[in-house]
Amino acid sequence: SKPELLRRLLVLWQSSDPDDTNLSYLSLFREKAARSRNRIACDKKRLPSQKNFLVYRGQPKGSPTGISFSLNEDVAQGFADGASSRMPRSDGVIVRASVDREFVLAYITGRNEDEVIVDIERAGLTGLAGGKAK
Repeated sequence: SKPELLRRLLVLWQSSDPDDTNLSYLSLFREKAARSRNRIACDKKRLPSQKNFLVYRGQPKGSPTGISFSLNEDVAQGFADGASSRMPRSDGVIVRASVDREFVLAYITGRNEDEVIVDIERAGLTGLAGGKAK
């Protein structure tokens, strides 16, 4: 059921390999936030209390921006180097962006990636494709 899916969303997200460029996932995270009075969903640790975050995303050059970023640049570098495809890649880039707290929907630490799920549409990050800073 939808309530059960939203309740387990963070666990399901971590235990799968979702295509985070599919914006239907953004809709799920938005709905989860709306049902919890816009609180940031967290699995283990709370998101640091600052109002703005520098976030990083490793991806192939020219790829669409997904909703998953990291607070850790080394994690993003791993994804730029091919961690997501499990094959080394030479065309990877790191997308860097400054994101206000209000656009962070979730903070997930279960895979030690310091992952933040960002509402890329509201934050104006849908057009980033390779190393640009906002």
